[in-house]
Amino acid sequence: MILAKDNMIFVSVVFRKNDWAASGGFDERLIWGWEDWEFWISLLKNGGEVKKLSCVGFYYRIHSISRRKAVTKQDKKRTINLLNEKHTVFLQQQLGGPIRNPRSWSKTINKVMPYLSLFSGYRITENLQSLIFEKK
Repeated sequence: MILAKDNMIFVSVVFRKNDWAASGGFDERLIWGWEDWEFWISLLKNGGEVKKLSCVGFYYRIHSISRRKAVTKQDKKRTINLLNEKHTVFLQQQLGGPIRNPRSWSKTINKVMPYLSLFSGYRITENLQSLIFEKK
């Protein structure tokens, strides 16, 4: 499971140029971030391999003016939608469905969703879904 917190591919990687070319490189539509995620998914889908080093190479610091802090909810939603659209089959295999917000809950939410659909005739489903799926 490559998207899980415990096994997440870190922001700093080394890869072969021919692997980068075979996967299509970085998707330039991902201007709000996560272009690395999308690249790794593409790499893995094309038979690439990932190895996690056992050492810490550096610490990643986030400033108040960093791009990560400047991304709006709308930008994040567009990014998630693009990833889900582009990698539907892979995400189904890895997460049991699409990336959700918050993404660390994706696998759990995807497991629960079929059960929530049993209550689709009840109004509480809409409220319950917004409680679970809408991050403030």
